[in-house]
Amino acid sequence: IWARDQGGIHSPPESLVYDGENTWGIGANVVTTLINKDGDERATHTQKTIQTGQ
Repeated sequence: IWARDQGGIHSPPESLVYDGENTWGIGANVVTTLINKDGDERATHTQKTIQTGQ
């Protein structure tokens, strides 16, 4: 799933472009949730970035 201004091609169901956002943003802790048309959460992905010193 692509945000509007990120170069994705809308070709469902393989590739979707979401017109409501031009970017998904960035952060150290990012949570992506997939919700169906009934409002049910179907999947969640959490990505955490951890920095370590040398």
